Amino acid sequence: MKRSGFALTEGLVLGMILIGLLAILLPAATTQPYAQQRPNSIQLRGLHQALFSFAQENRAKGKHPGRFPGLDEAGEARTRADRNGRYRGNGTPGHVSERFAMLLNRNFIEPGRVVSPGDPDVAALQGGGELGTAHYSYAALSIASLETNRAKEWGETGNSYAAVLADRRGGGSLGPSESYWSRGEGKWYGCVLFNDSSVQYRESPTIEETQYGDGPLIGKDHLFEAAGPSDALLVWDGS
Repeated sequence: MKRSGFALTEGLVLGMILIGLLAILLPAATTQPYAQQRPNSIQLRGLHQALFSFAQENRAKGKHPGRFPGLDEAGEARTRADRNGRYRGNGTPGHVSERFAMLLNRNFIEPGRVVSPGDPDVAALQGGGELGTAHYSYAALSIASLETNRAKEWGETGNSYAAVLADRRGGGSLGPSESYWSRGEGKWYGCVLFNDSSVQYRESPTIEETQYGDGPLIGKDHLFEAAGPSDALLVWDGS
């Protein structure tokens, strides 16, 4: 009887130890993907700060807030980097490469700022030249149509419902639905930056609620697929 009692006590102690270990390890496993993306979050926040600095330096007078690179001060025309600058994009006004080239030419960022620490397909373009998709990792809000609420949001609005930058989807060695964090998994997950400079780690490209410009709140909005003029559309190789 004494031996049985001792064995029972041992079992209870062992069980409590296992429960304690699970309590420690499970949260760690859950937070590990996010922890891996902390340097990426820092990159995105720094890039957003550069966009804001650009907008404040170019703030339009009157009703328009300062615009991010790629739009003129009034938000009425798409622009591109100075052809005589150190950096230039692919030549299409408003293209993501042109927007990042503007930041580089005016020294708001260094070339490595547009390269995610998790992206093996791209490398910083040092010293100047044509900035292509081999030199930046991030997708940016589409401004291809100036009539959309997306274009109205490409500026210093501080809107916490508007996603404006994110880890790209597809391109390079990735499958069409993958990020560089989910290579070979056939799905996207990564970091999304909103216009209030907050960054969220997302396990899906679908956002619960977004809102752009004067548009309505939109539920279950896909970051990379547009359904209308007021929902999200982030592009990597486009305007």
